[in-house]
Amino acid sequence: MLKKENLTLLIGLSLPVLLIIVVLLSIYIPRLSAPEPQNDFVYSIEDNYYYGGSQFAVKDSRIEKKDLRVDKDIYDARLVYPEAPVYEEPRLFLYDVSERISREISLEDAQDLEINPSGKSPDDFSVSCGNRVDGFIFFVFDSGEDCRQQFVRGHGISTEINIDVDMSDYRYQFSFIGWIR
Repeated sequence: MLKKENLTLLIGLSLPVLLIIVVLLSIYIPRLSAPEPQNDFVYSIEDNYYYGGSQFAVKDSRIEKKDLRVDKDIYDARLVYPEAPVYEEPRLFLYDVSERISREISLEDAQDLEINPSGKSPDDFSVSCGNRVDGFIFFVFDSGEDCRQQFVRGHGISTEINIDVDMSDYRYQFSFIGWIR
C-alpha cells in the first residue's frame, strides 16, 4: 500500500510528464488530420543588391518580366563601388508541393502557366517568412521575420520550402509570384 508521502511524490513527479505528453499531443494530432497542400506555386529569387533591374509580375493570369531600370548607369553600383558583385537577373522557380522540391524554369515555360497571384491558395495555404528570436536572456529578446527561410503554412501545419539558393547571403530576395491553377 502506498504511503501518503509516496503518493504525493508520485503525483508531483507524474504531473510534469503528463503536461509534456498533453502538449506534444496537442502539437502532433492536428498535423495528422491536416490536409497536405495541393497547389504548386512559382517564386523568384531576385538580386537584392541593386535598386534597378528586373522583376516578375502577374498580368491577366500570366507571368511577365518588368524592367525597372530607368538608366543603366544610375543603378550600376560598380561605378561607385568597384568590388560590388555583378548584377544577376532574377530567376524563376516552380515549387512542387507534393515532392517538396524546387526547380528552376525559364520565363517562356512560366508564361505557359496560368497563375493566381492571391496570397492564399485555393486549398487555404500561404507562403511566408520564417521567424527568428535573438537574445541573451530568456525574457530579453528580439524577434521578427527571418526571410532566409520560407514556409508553406496552413491548417495548423508549416513546411519549409527547399530553396536551391544560399539564402544566408542577404543579397538574394525571395518573391512569391503565384499559385498554379
